[in-house]
Amino acid sequence: MDCRLPPNEDGGGGTLKPGRYVNAKSLLVTNLFLSMAERMGAHCIERHGDSTGRLTAIG
Repeated sequence: MDCRLPPNEDGGGGTLKPGRYVNAKSLLVTNLFLSMAERMGAHCIERHGDSTGRLTAIG
């Protein structure tokens, strides 16, 4: 499966709200990486390291 990221220079197409603090409690940082990759267009990545799912609180 080809899972290359599309050219994107704006950091996720404006889908992230920067400049704020999100208390993700004990969630894994790999879940954040997985969620960010998906927002940049890499929908074919199912997991990243020991991720357990995507974060919904970053939107």
